[in-house]
Amino acid sequence: MANKLNIRAENVEPGDLVITSEDKRYTVESFWMHDDIVTLFGTDGSENDYDYCDMLNVERE
Repeated sequence: MANKLNIRAENVEPGDLVITSEDKRYTVESFWMHDDIVTLFGTDGSENDYDYCDMLNVERE
C-alpha cells in the first residue's frame, strides 16, 4: 500500500507518484536539479519544473 506524503520537490524520488493541483498524476522516472529549480521527468514523457521548496503531494511505495 502506498504512503501519501506531502514533501518538498527536492526530496522526490524516482518511482514516486506525483499528484498535481489539477489532479493530474504522473510517476517520476528521473529528475534534475539546477540552482533552485527541480525538473521532474515522468514516465509518460512529461517534464515539470518546481522550486526546490515547493510542497508536492506524493504517493510512495
